[in-house]
Amino acid sequence: MKAAILAAGLGSRLQPITNHKPKCMVKVQGETLLERQLSAFLEGGVEEVYIVTGYRSELIDEKYIKRRFKKMEIHFIQNDLFETTNNMYSLYLLKPYLYNQSFVLCNGDIIYDNQIFVSLVNSPYPDLIAVEKNNFMDESMKIKVNSDNLIVDISKALDEDDSYGVSIDMYKFSMNSAKVLFDRVETIINVENNLKDWTEVAIQSVLKERLINMQPYSINDYRWVEIDNYNDLALADMKFHNLSMDIKDAVFFIDLDGTLMKGQELIPGADEFINYLNKNEIPYFLLSNNSSYSKSELINKMQLFGIEVDEHKIILSTDGLIAYLLDEGALKTYTVGTNAMIDYLESNNIETDAETPDFVILGYDTEINYQKIKKASKFLNQGIPMLATHIDVNCPTPDGPIPDIGSFINMFSTALEVTPYKIFGKPNIEMLSFKLEQFAKSHPARTPVVIGDRLYTDMEMAKRLNIDFICVLSGEASREEIDKLDLFPNLTVKSVKEILQMI
Repeated sequence: MKAAILAAGLGSRLQPITNHKPKCMVKVQGETLLERQLSAFLEGGVEEVYIVTGYRSELIDEKYIKRRFKKMEIHFIQNDLFETTNNMYSLYLLKPYLYNQSFVLCNGDIIYDNQIFVSLVNSPYPDLIAVEKNNFMDESMKIKVNSDNLIVDISKALDEDDSYGVSIDMYKFSMNSAKVLFDRVETIINVENNLKDWTEVAIQSVLKERLINMQPYSINDYRWVEIDNYNDLALADMKFHNLSMDIKDAVFFIDLDGTLMKGQELIPGADEFINYLNKNEIPYFLLSNNSSYSKSELINKMQLFGIEVDEHKIILSTDGLIAYLLDEGALKTYTVGTNAMIDYLESNNIETDAETPDFVILGYDTEINYQKIKKASKFLNQGIPMLATHIDVNCPTPDGPIPDIGSFINMFSTALEVTPYKIFGKPNIEMLSFKLEQFAKSHPARTPVVIGDRLYTDMEMAKRLNIDFICVLSGEASREEIDKLDLFPNLTVKSVKEILQMI
């Protein structure tokens, strides 16, 4: 069996991801769409593959692709007219290789369960269109079927009454049908001088003239997504997640800033998510590296958002700091922090303005001034070590990011050439490990999952702890940034509200 992938298009609706790569190289769960399709081809026993590329084709590592899928003979065909043609012209370029050959044709922007392809190839019927029956989407190709179960039309323009289902842009052609199709494509391209139509226009014409007999192949038991835009990509991220467990059995460790709120504003749907967890007694904890506020302040803030939270559900970066100071017996500090943070430390018998401190403490100080910086510098110049509550470089707000403690650390490092002796909070596992141990004893059936918006703190901590991570795109992380990663979140969603669809 031979197969072909049409992947020459611009993918303009996926910009800025596709500013610097072709759409077939967009990743879902760390693997490109092209590699996913080739994996399905390999499983389906395909021996030879033709891939038509165009836009940014130089960014496809052909040697790597051929090396990874060395059991298949892979050919790359360049469509130099990709900016002024459509995918029918890409198919036209394959006529010298696939004319009078049975093959399976796929567009390069679909993701699907491998079994769809495997079952289609192994079906005894020679001419098929993979279809999700009874589904109707305006933007997708629909098919019309007659009483003999033969497809008589394919078009985006079919109305719902005439539609049998949605094509997923996967077609199986017998040798004779391939010959008929390529002859019609050549007529459209060379005689009618039409270079800007879809492949389906040629398929439609030969179907209506009954020159080929194609049947629908139902794929309703499997997952698939045609990825044209960011909404499609979000759906693919959701459907093809890599969670290691049923999310209904999770205990959630939920980041605050960028995940549930931005500054003084609630992220839409965050209250609905937390209130659902409360109502259904699903266990969760709220995590924050933000050492600028106390737990009581945070509780009051969440109440203003319509969310009720108990203090025992809140884990702050200052908790690890306090535990460390008490364990070390280092109760004298000079603390650069908010009044709320200072009150929290002093409530645990830790002095915050000592004349001979054991440590200089650096928190996220939204009340910082030059006198604090100057006094901290005096002690740091004396060699007194610095402890930092966390490492976040910026804090998300509705007006964009603002400097967080990581920026303060960089300031002291640049000016004084000092760095923290120890940093608490995410991504350090101490932020969470003690709670995981406690919770595992009382709820052994629950599996921990971290939810957050930062890759270098939230995801890094989850990976260090070897637990699943759900990334929300409501804060710092962007889908463009994630697409550049080798190590992907287990699930990526727009906001925590979307997680409710899976619980």
